Amino acid sequence: MHKDVKIGMVLGLVLVAAGAVWLSTRSSLSVRSRLLESRSIAVQQAPSDTNFPSSISIAATSEVIPEQNNVSDFVVYDQTPTIKSQKFHIVAKGETLSSISSKYYGSAGKWRKIYDNNRDIIKDPNSLRPGTKLMLPD
Repeated sequence: MHKDVKIGMVLGLVLVAAGAVWLSTRSSLSVRSRLLESRSIAVQQAPSDTNFPSSISIAATSEVIPEQNNVSDFVVYDQTPTIKSQKFHIVAKGETLSSISSKYYGSAGKWRKIYDNNRDIIKDPNSLRPGTKLMLPD
């Protein structure tokens, strides 16, 4: 190897070793100190009039804290997500927009809804290519 490459590799190894030594000697980075710090944060954030257990404080201590069933302090909002489903149709050989419209909407006259929803895919509404995937509007 060239001399510059060797010097760069040795320098990089020295920097990595120095970083590892620095990190291993930092007492504030140990797992124990982080658990104790998180426990003190959880105790500070807990309301003083209730004694509910925190998952952080349970993990940080060796004692078992009995669970309390005091749920009057908590409000639960139930929201059902609205997921809009999208219908698709893959054009078969010999199908037209009118036949697809009558199949899904019960009327052959609603072919324009399908055409307007798929203008970027359908270039000519009179000729559909088999295998084309069409999005069907509601």
